[in-house]
Amino acid sequence: MRWLALLLVAGCDQVLGLQHFPPADSAVPCNATLTPGDYSMSAVVFPNEVAPTLTLDETVMYMAAGGTISYSHDSGSWSAPIAATTLDDPLYYEDRPSLSYDGQTLFFTRHPSTGGYDLPYEAHQLQPDVWDLATALEFPSALVGNDVAYGVPTADGMRVVASHGLANHYHLAELARSETTWSLLDTTGALYPIGGDVSDSSPQLAPDGCWMVFSRRDNNVPGGDHDLMLTTRGPDGMFGPPEQLFTNVSAFNEQHPWVSPDGATVYFAPNTGLYVAHRQ
Repeated sequence: MRWLALLLVAGCDQVLGLQHFPPADSAVPCNATLTPGDYSMSAVVFPNEVAPTLTLDETVMYMAAGGTISYSHDSGSWSAPIAATTLDDPLYYEDRPSLSYDGQTLFFTRHPSTGGYDLPYEAHQLQPDVWDLATALEFPSALVGNDVAYGVPTADGMRVVASHGLANHYHLAELARSETTWSLLDTTGALYPIGGDVSDSSPQLAPDGCWMVFSRRDNNVPGGDHDLMLTTRGPDGMFGPPEQLFTNVSAFNEQHPWVSPDGATVYFAPNTGLYVAHRQ
């Protein structure tokens, strides 16, 4: 039987997260190939900040901006974003989309238009760019804090990493799916050494679950920006200590990453637009 421990540090430096406890069962056998790299100067895809998420073939992109989820197609260049009207509820603010690699499932968050906390929803594609009505996701009560967002899942849809916590203090936890139920796995303890104070968001699992990219802000650095981070899964199924994805110096506030499985292309949104960079 697995026991859950919650780390709750009181005060204004409160960090919400999950302690490391015994290794997860059914560990994913991995031979992860994604490594940190030197990427080209980033190019602007869209001038406004959006949170991007793409299909595996990188021809369809969904994004959130201003409380609305939109989509774009690449036929040599990205088309102007079109609102996904079936996902829009005027009573809510939609945000943080995460598209499955086959483009058939979309996770995103909603909070009331009048304000409130982000909670996860799920929708399924009925036909290209047409979605059924979104349903609220049930998530493990161990995901502490008021905001919960699901990231990009594995290709089989059976694993996902969720960010949870309070603004500027999000942590990541991996979940496994059994039919319609998500259960907590104990695979992210090495991301959070004792004494650290970080906020992690926008997780993307590799199609096979062997690596994860996410955005991290170090709260111990006054006015610090977010950096894109990479962690790989070890033979025991646990993710190892993360390292920066970009080995070259970046002047950007790196948020909302989506990385092609071969690591050749990275999309991210640094508050000033949507950018793309390519591995050198």
